Amino acid sequence: MGTAPRPLALRAARILTGDGEPARPDAVVLVRGGAIEAVCAATDPLPDDTVVLDLGDATLLPGFVDAHAHLTLPADRRGYEAVHELPDPDLLAFGRANAERHLRCGVTTVRDNGARGTLGVRLRDLLAGVPAAPRVLAAGRPLTPPGGHFHFCGGTAGTPAEIRDAVHRLADEGVDHIKIIASGGGTAGSRPEECTYSGEHLRAAVGAARARGLRTAAHCRAAESARQAVAAGIDCLEHLDFLRPVAGGDPTVEYDAETVRMIRDAGTYLSMTMQAGGYDTLLDQRGRPDPDERVVARLERYFRDKLGVLRRLLDDGLGERIVISTDAGPADTRFGRFHLGLALAAEAGYPAADVLRAATSRAAEACGLGASTGRITPGHAADLVAVGGDVLADVTRAADVRLVLARGTVVGTGIPA
Repeated sequence: MGTAPRPLALRAARILTGDGEPARPDAVVLVRGGAIEAVCAATDPLPDDTVVLDLGDATLLPGFVDAHAHLTLPADRRGYEAVHELPDPDLLAFGRANAERHLRCGVTTVRDNGARGTLGVRLRDLLAGVPAAPRVLAAGRPLTPPGGHFHFCGGTAGTPAEIRDAVHRLADEGVDHIKIIASGGGTAGSRPEECTYSGEHLRAAVGAARARGLRTAAHCRAAESARQAVAAGIDCLEHLDFLRPVAGGDPTVEYDAETVRMIRDAGTYLSMTMQAGGYDTLLDQRGRPDPDERVVARLERYFRDKLGVLRRLLDDGLGERIVISTDAGPADTRFGRFHLGLALAAEAGYPAADVLRAATSRAAEACGLGASTGRITPGHAADLVAVGGDVLADVTRAADVRLVLARGTVVGTGIPA
């Protein structure tokens, strides 16, 4: 018979449980065997064999949940088509390295929203056997029309019948959720401001997914694609740039209060991929002695629009359905920088407490994991991150990661032993 694991007690100046309550000062989280056993006062007695780790002036909070990433993409500015000429072992290697980068910045759960063939499921199963790895939810191949965004992943389906068949094949392969490409995206020949599927197509996907007990997530950059997806019963919208086509010109961003009302009334989650679209490039350019001013101006305009959309969403009462995610993997959106999206959301006026819930408990709920992770409460997985200082007073403190636990396994620490 094996020896029972010794409990680990984590002390911190403040603890955020993820339930929306104020931070608990000088509390202790007791961890045993990969799960949270208790949350107690610093003065409460602990079991005799407890290992105590004092985190000092830090905030302990649930591990971050990134509800939108693509682990098997390298985030090195190569286009989709060039990346997907690479063999499977190369993409799996990207996946392992990216998962480690994300974990060390405090992300203990990643929802992988699309990969080629069976790579997403294979990577999830590979990482499930690694103690120090994030939990992965895999969508497998995204459903997309012929020639549509992400078509090279192999999930092409043109008719409602083909969509239903594709959902059942993915379910048989063991995916955790279904990803639908409801508008165009960054794939060559695809237009993000245009819808790719009709309401009938989306209803076919949702119906088949529900029949197999699977949640759905829809890539929606176009405003009209979001309306159709909500009407079809999609569980989570991804991106939502409110793009509208302009004849003979670039698409425009037009906030649509009616679409927002539909989202709110339906209780749909909205995964805002805050740093996607070039924020890493913008920061890199700002740090250069000779930045490309045209690139800077274009990206600053894009992120002004994105933050403006988030402000309107908050003003229209959608804050309780918003999830903060990255879309790390494509283009230049790098892994291990989850804090950037939190800072952008706070810049838009999202209160720090809500930003952190959008990245922990609410994100876990959107992924269907609200009963097992995303909060510091007895019985939940010991998925934890400690950051230096008071992250409620300054959300940029999320960049100062001191300690990460993934299901009770200590991943890294800046705290002396």
